[in-house]
Amino acid sequence: MPRPTLKRLILPLLLASACDDPDLSVDPARDDELGPVHQRSDGGTFGGSLRLNTAKLFLEGMPLRHFDRDGGPVIYDDTRSTRVVFVKIRLAAGGGEFTANTHNIVFDTGALVIDGTPYTAGQLLGSEWHYSISDVSHAARPFIMTVTGVADVDIPGGTTLPAYNFSLNSSSKHYDNGPYSACDELDPLTVSNTTWQLADHTPLGVANNFKLKFAATLYGSVRVSELGTVTNDPTVASLACLSGAVGKAGLWGYPPWVSTYLGRTGLQQLQAATRAIRADFCGNGVSNTADGTPLQVRDRYFNQFFDPIEPTESVWTTNGSVCRVDADRLHTGATFTCGGSLSVDCDQSAAGWLNGPDQFMWIKVDPAFTTPPPSHPCNVTGGPGCQDPGIEAVVCADRPSCCSSSWTLACVSRVTSLAAADEACCTSGGSCGDAAVNACVTDLDPSCALSWDGLCTMEVESLGCGLCH
Repeated sequence: MPRPTLKRLILPLLLASACDDPDLSVDPARDDELGPVHQRSDGGTFGGSLRLNTAKLFLEGMPLRHFDRDGGPVIYDDTRSTRVVFVKIRLAAGGGEFTANTHNIVFDTGALVIDGTPYTAGQLLGSEWHYSISDVSHAARPFIMTVTGVADVDIPGGTTLPAYNFSLNSSSKHYDNGPYSACDELDPLTVSNTTWQLADHTPLGVANNFKLKFAATLYGSVRVSELGTVTNDPTVASLACLSGAVGKAGLWGYPPWVSTYLGRTGLQQLQAATRAIRADFCGNGVSNTADGTPLQVRDRYFNQFFDPIEPTESVWTTNGSVCRVDADRLHTGATFTCGGSLSVDCDQSAAGWLNGPDQFMWIKVDPAFTTPPPSHPCNVTGGPGCQDPGIEAVVCADRPSCCSSSWTLACVSRVTSLAAADEACCTSGGSCGDAAVNACVTDLDPSCALSWDGLCTMEVESLGCGLCH
């Protein structure tokens, strides 16, 4: 959809992008082998990957995704590909060794409970996680991931997400030895705009070398298919790289333990956010995004856009878009009806977004700016334009420099002489003098063509038709 502190502006922006990863040698038809995507920003740019997970590809072909907490073999969607066995955890500083098939290891809100004893995220620093990996062409071989860093990452909703660096030994033979991280890295802007704090209660004498750009989180009882379907499965746990769509959904504020919202469980919200990140309009695992595509998001955490006038791309529900997508983020000119199942235009759906029964997230494309424009009341001088688009339109039609140069005393005087206040879009009782804003609101709420009342003034922004600065 970042923070050491998440820099939250009043008007949030999401930047989404995708690009090809080098030398992955994968089948392009495989939906989880997609490139990086930027995450929503609260004043900066988030980053990561469109793949369901961005763990390193082992020689066997698949990255580590979920695993059986009891030590049973897990075969991923392609039965010819990677199968993983979780063997044991060895805690640092003499904390004990716990074999998966003889101890009850439960994953709880990103940390662990072992045989009924809870362990904080910080207590997992220095722990060793032992696995074996194989496929039809490779015999089972062991590998070990060591937790070299732990932090609590601030996420929307006022909570934190436990995040870990799972480091691989250089001999583990994954496709990109790099820094030996189990995860691909987030982009630098995501890292620089994310707030986090080193975890407390770490073992004595164990250095906490946390690096957000290689971090992952842990989801208990979560299984994610290659098509992006999220289900509850008490037998498994998922290692979700923050650079991947499933982990990134946690950064957006949608880990599986998030509180119920609009009747949706945490798992349903995780699935919905994952599909929105990947532009999986039809909920079929097909991604429709590309590198550098700018987006804006409104959801349970953020109720405004940077630039409300831009077109709506989609309104998201649990299983993809709830409406026909005409203005997709790639500007392909295509219309996504998902086999004819989507007939309602996304503008119509967006109009009822605040009260609709099945709307989860509203996305717009192409923000024209990344910071709110400076503005001022229309009865005082200042920079170009003023706080009301209707007054602006009337005054600037008579004196264009009021919107192109500065709002001078001559502009202020025209507010009165032209009776421009009667055409204000952001106050009720008159009409909206900005033709584009007026048309946008009345198209979605025809009653405003008869009377520009208080509801119409609120709809200027709530419907994404303009800014009442």
